Amino acid sequence: MLHLVNGDCFADRLREVVSGENILVWREALYEGPISAAFTDPATREARPALFY
Repeated sequence: MLHLVNGDCFADRLREVVSGENILVWREALYEGPISAAFTDPATREARPALFY
């Protein structure tokens, strides 16, 4: 089984519980928050940073 997790901290904790499983840390910031099909859209570029600040 492959477990996809968000963050190394959670991956470390999961490894303590499920030994022998495949754990992949996904470190892609663009998979969260509003995004449009045309990422070059100015409204998208303005909306995304507002989620993190």
